[in-house]
Amino acid sequence: MVKKSKILVVDDVELNLLMLKKILTPLNYEIFLANDGIEAIEKTLEINPDLILLDIIMPRMNGFEVLQRLKGDDTTRKIPILIVTSMNEVDNRVKALELGADDILSKPFDITEISARVKSLIKIKTYYDQINEYQLAEKKRLEIELKSLYVQLKQFESQLFQAQKMSVLGTMVAGMAHELNNAMMGILNFVQHCLIHTSKEDKRYSFMQDAENQVNRCIKIVSDVLAISRAKITYTDEPEIINIKEITEQILRLLSHRIKRGKVEIFCEIPEEANKIWANHNIQQVFLNLINNALDAVKESQIKQIYISSYIEEQWVKIRIKDTGIGILPQDIDKIFAPFFTTKPVGQGTGLGLMICRNIIEAHGGRIVCESIQGENTTFTFFLPHNKL
Repeated sequence: MVKKSKILVVDDVELNLLMLKKILTPLNYEIFLANDGIEAIEKTLEINPDLILLDIIMPRMNGFEVLQRLKGDDTTRKIPILIVTSMNEVDNRVKALELGADDILSKPFDITEISARVKSLIKIKTYYDQINEYQLAEKKRLEIELKSLYVQLKQFESQLFQAQKMSVLGTMVAGMAHELNNAMMGILNFVQHCLIHTSKEDKRYSFMQDAENQVNRCIKIVSDVLAISRAKITYTDEPEIINIKEITEQILRLLSHRIKRGKVEIFCEIPEEANKIWANHNIQQVFLNLINNALDAVKESQIKQIYISSYIEEQWVKIRIKDTGIGILPQDIDKIFAPFFTTKPVGQGTGLGLMICRNIIEAHGGRIVCESIQGENTTFTFFLPHNKL
């Protein structure tokens, strides 16, 4: 049902009120009546009409005062006012227009003319209301969008600050690892020199062999740390063919102490045909983050297993990292890649790891998805180009 436009007719002569009501009611308007200026103000505030037909000469408050009050109030100034008066002097008509009247009609009026003018002013008011509604809706939309952009800006500022800290830390770690590597090489040279000049029958020989193996192990760990550090701080290096087995083994060596301590079984199934990807070295960060998360997930599980596998799917290598951990709540699946969202206890996660993984993968033209059964397992599957795209 179409809503009727509301018209307030203001006149101190009862006959004029009844006549205007009789003319306008058949035109599908809702008519309200007021006998003087004060009643006109009260009813305007009460019903918020779409149009006011206003007489000038009235008791208590004349039409000029009503015009001044209504057009001076922000809540009523947009209501069109049609002056219907017997005052035909030019000065009075000019005064009414200066006070904000939208149109003037002289008494006695023609029925056809007043009907046409009322229809025209109602149409203008309808257009104004539609524009106002659109502006309000647009303002609300822009406010919501602005708030969202502000939240994103604060998040990006925090991420940038975190990235800067990680960059500095990566540089420091790389420097420390380089110095440690030099020291280890010196120790290794000394141990190997001793081995060459020690008889195999000497009981000290086996101890020096153990020392050589452990120093080599330390050198390998330092080498892996250097590789990861370079991957973090050289995000824009050129892509090349990367060996999945090599970086997986590298990450697993870095995490070997944690894997052994947690008694976690690692199963790798990386066939030769699905062993190569076209990527930057920072792709190691993805493997590191996802395997670390898998180790966190199986910590409280009875079955502690992690499966790493790769497959060819058209021009993509599909890589899966699956754990037998606690799983992720269904309502959290869509949030896990959002910045600062974490399922880990307070203080045990930044909520940035998976976001970084997604950003690195998408920067390579790939994508990452997560599937999880709460209490049973979680699988992260990501797609990377097999060759140059």
